[in-house]
Amino acid sequence: MNYLLTVTSKPLYPLCFDTKNSVNGSDIANGNYIYGYNQEPLIYNDTNNSNISFEKLLTYDVIKTVGGGLLVSEKLKKIIIENFLDDIQLFDTFFLYKGKECTSYNAINIHNKMECYDLEQCIYTNDTIDEDDEYDFLKVQIKTAPLEEYGVIHNIVRNSFDNEIIVSDFFVKKIRESKINSIKFLSNKDLLKYELF
Repeated sequence: MNYLLTVTSKPLYPLCFDTKNSVNGSDIANGNYIYGYNQEPLIYNDTNNSNISFEKLLTYDVIKTVGGGLLVSEKLKKIIIENFLDDIQLFDTFFLYKGKECTSYNAINIHNKMECYDLEQCIYTNDTIDEDDEYDFLKVQIKTAPLEEYGVIHNIVRNSFDNEIIVSDFFVKKIRESKINSIKFLSNKDLLKYELF
């Protein structure tokens, strides 16, 4: 079985990707593989829209950012390195939040994309513009087969239809065993009653 991953940390966007970074933030947010990364930490800035403390922010294992994807804690980074490094690129980061500095999070780039939804079971509209299909999903159902492409089984990918993050049973098991917070996994049963957008 596969699941849709959602980030539950609040507030959702306490940090924004600095436009002076050597990497394009939309490439990370959209899962485009980053070539030639120069190992400089990616810089994130306070969006000044949150009233949670610096200390509280550092309790989250996953932080959603404006324009620069997801940041993960050292605890989650360790799990990624041990199990999912073929599916995820890791980038060192530096952020300033409420006047305090942090370097203990990593930006992640989930760079494998594949069709993960069972379109026959989904409710959506489809518009073809300039030979590209655009899907507007009201309800989704995830394919139950392994996340396999070209003979390689992945554990975390981006759905090519809408860029949502889809994960395998194995991924969910490792995350739950390690008691990682700030993320939730939605099964097909959950998705029947869940509004995506």
